[in-house]
Amino acid sequence: MVHPTSEETSPRRPPSRPVAGTGLTAFVLTLSVAAAGAAAAEPVAVSSVEAAVQAALANNPDLKAAQARIDAALSEVAPKGAWNDPMVGLEYSNMPILSPWPGGHPMSGIQLKAQQTFPFPGKLEAR
Repeated sequence: MVHPTSEETSPRRPPSRPVAGTGLTAFVLTLSVAAAGAAAAEPVAVSSVEAAVQAALANNPDLKAAQARIDAALSEVAPKGAWNDPMVGLEYSNMPILSPWPGGHPMSGIQLKAQQTFPFPGKLEAR
């Protein structure tokens, strides 16, 4: 004989419906907790939804970090109208293993290089 389980013998309950206004209450509570957690040293007294939103925005560390990144990007000085930096180099090429000093082989050589990139006309004004 098979015995019915407790789920089969218990009466079914209708699905519960959310209480009206709980979404706004949960939102305000979440903002209050977030604001209080971000500023744990300074508890924030919240008297209205607008005050809770303002407190959460003022004490949000992610927003403060984003604002710091924006300020850093704005404070960078762009080299407006400047050419690229010149480059200087010294190169010893085709060095044989058995005679590594200059002039030890007829194909080896020392080169001194100076290089400057010239921008296309109109590119400096576009920067």
